Amino acid sequence: MNLPPDNEARELALDITRSHHVEAPAGSGKTMLLVARFIKLLSCVRHPHEILALTFTNKAAGEMKARIVGLLQKAYSGLEPVSGLEAALLESAKEALKHHEAHRFLLLSPEGLQVMTFHGFCYTLVKRAPLEAEVPPESVVLEEEEQGLVLDESIREMIRDVVSMPEGAPERRAFESRLLRLNNRLPALVDEIKDLVRKRDLFSDLVKALRVYPNLSDFEAALTRRMGGVIRGFLGEASDAFMATSLGQDWNAFWRHLKENGAPNADLLPEDLPKTAWTELSAWKEIAEALTTKDGKPRQRTGPAMGGFYKGFAKGPWGRQAKSLPEEPSRLLCDLKDLPGPDDSLTDIDALADLIILVARAITAYERRCRRQHVLDFVGLEQAALKTVGEDAVSDIQLFLDHRIQHILVDEFQDTSRSQWTFIQRLCAGWAHGDGRTIFLVGDPKQSVYAFRKAEVRLFLEAKKGIPVSGQGLLPVTNIRLEANFRSQAPLVTWTNQFFSRTAMANPKAAFDEVPFQPSTAHHRLQDNPQAPPVSLNIFFKDDPVSSPAEAEAQWLAQTVNYILIEGSPGASIGILLFTRNRLPFYLKALRKIGLAVRVKEGLKVAEQPEVVHLYQITTALCRPHDDLAWASLVRSPWAWVDAHLLLKIARMPPVAWSRKLKLAAEQYPEIERIQAALDLGRRRVGRDPLVEVVRDVWMALDGPARVAARFGGEGVANCRLFLEVLESIETGIPEETLLRLDSTLETLYAPESPDAASAPVDLMTVHGAKGLNWNWGQIFPLDKSGLGRGQGGSLATPLSFPVSK
Repeated sequence: MNLPPDNEARELALDITRSHHVEAPAGSGKTMLLVARFIKLLSCVRHPHEILALTFTNKAAGEMKARIVGLLQKAYSGLEPVSGLEAALLESAKEALKHHEAHRFLLLSPEGLQVMTFHGFCYTLVKRAPLEAEVPPESVVLEEEEQGLVLDESIREMIRDVVSMPEGAPERRAFESRLLRLNNRLPALVDEIKDLVRKRDLFSDLVKALRVYPNLSDFEAALTRRMGGVIRGFLGEASDAFMATSLGQDWNAFWRHLKENGAPNADLLPEDLPKTAWTELSAWKEIAEALTTKDGKPRQRTGPAMGGFYKGFAKGPWGRQAKSLPEEPSRLLCDLKDLPGPDDSLTDIDALADLIILVARAITAYERRCRRQHVLDFVGLEQAALKTVGEDAVSDIQLFLDHRIQHILVDEFQDTSRSQWTFIQRLCAGWAHGDGRTIFLVGDPKQSVYAFRKAEVRLFLEAKKGIPVSGQGLLPVTNIRLEANFRSQAPLVTWTNQFFSRTAMANPKAAFDEVPFQPSTAHHRLQDNPQAPPVSLNIFFKDDPVSSPAEAEAQWLAQTVNYILIEGSPGASIGILLFTRNRLPFYLKALRKIGLAVRVKEGLKVAEQPEVVHLYQITTALCRPHDDLAWASLVRSPWAWVDAHLLLKIARMPPVAWSRKLKLAAEQYPEIERIQAALDLGRRRVGRDPLVEVVRDVWMALDGPARVAARFGGEGVANCRLFLEVLESIETGIPEETLLRLDSTLETLYAPESPDAASAPVDLMTVHGAKGLNWNWGQIFPLDKSGLGRGQGGSLATPLSFPVSK
């Protein structure tokens, strides 16, 4: 049997009597490991609901459920396994079915097992204990798009209230000062406030601190004390790690040796190891500067200009000890170099106070609106769930959970936020080492991509030490690192190991949530192609005489994909991954030009499609008679295209407002008359009928569907239908408010896939959307850091092309 190189670690991970912390790199089969552990646990628990598996996306939860139930159903039906691994899993599945014969219906139903998203489980608790959660019993969770709408409305309400306050009011002064600081850019201020309201669980401490210390001097002192606590934490970690080394244990002798030999750094280094108070930071920095390089490695070359050592230091025993300083203490010492000292100015306290005042008021307005509408966003849901498992008093729901949940499995643990980590700890609050209850944390810190959702990869690293349990210290976990990559061929794995270990992840700083690179090993399979081509780096230059680098890159992409599908690997699947969407139109145009259908995930925004722009202008003109741009654009739309000569004539007509210009133009030009007639009918209904019905009827009266189909094809019609569906879903009954909600919704709405792309072998998406997906070939675009047209000479576009599997 061709066993993977980490087979022993995988067998250890399936020891269900112990808790584990598993680092599982991409392609290592972590989902199958979770499935195997879940099924094995089923054979020993009293009830299937004693096992709780938490994921971070519905897709991941669905995939895990499907695999578990699929194996159980296969075992129940007596079907033969297709591999040795499946044979072992089916044996465990048979044992589980036999053990839970009374609950077989639960095991064979996808909804019968507790495999759910983190937020799904939180919602279950909140619905079960609304009083403890302090939310209305009928509260529902908003989708992300709806959360944005409610937040926009709350901030607009807050701003209206603030600007109507007397001039001397603190909130108004804060608003004016913050706006002035942002050069009077109101949208920038709104975005700033929105971002912090979304992160209010992290920001709430600052709000509370300002309320406790309204005097700015006291507030600044409080912030300084908090910063001191944070610094002490960093110093404590670095001190513990360094004092565990031979050099740390003999520090005094080491210092005396330097002093006796006239080392320049002896006058800077402390004679004794410093304590962990903030005031000792400068001494620790001197130690870090002497012993570590800029990239956090122990100094291999030393001298008066390299660490301040005497000549010949490296040849002696102390020099050998310094050069062999372990990796972890070196990294922690190096991280101290970037920390602020106690005398450094932390921030502009006035500006911070202004921001806190505004955000606090926005949070109040937002939470009040949520309670009034009986809705929760994800932050509110997490905070409510934390209240049900509070630390102050044990609630009925906590007693129930403590009795029922015996085993917890957490997938993608590297994407855990601080609130979620606290929640997991509270679920384990009554656990003790050796009581039979286990927790299984799986993740890959290299794949942490949700920092914008408050994920903190350092939590994954902290959890290696154990699960903090209130009053009992740490619940121990066994640390396991998987190595095998079953997904990718050896050339890609080798190239990835070399590239990332030397460049992007070569010098991680833990203080900035950076993680060290851990290499993988390609696990060879019988179907692997030993002649697989290597990874290629393809460069396009700015001086290309035929086309721009972006266009040349897109043409190369289309030709390469076409070659792979026709001659290189017929039937292959191809993934095209983008770091940003700014060049997406180039790629789509080139691929479609040669007749290739492409599945695009969150590709082009609906609001950027010309047919939708025209439909949006109809909506705006109906709601805002004063919007000249909306009215003027109607005469250049697919339903009334006029030439530039006629457009100029209309523009020169005497009325200032375009809505009145078109009335006069309708009397002279038939093209304008049909627009004016449709809009007149619509204007009479605005405010009386739902806005979507008015817009749809005007669009139909202008023969919109046929004209869009003729000019933009079936995709154009699909985009317009999606626009109308969204407009219907956000109806408020007040046209202006509906239009404002429409603007917010369109910011994150992407065009639907073309109907002919459903079975296409080519996927095009951002890197963020590609987690967990498999293709035979992969392309990454672009690798250049400069924007279009920037820089002087050199390369602009540098895509990677590589085989993934065969």
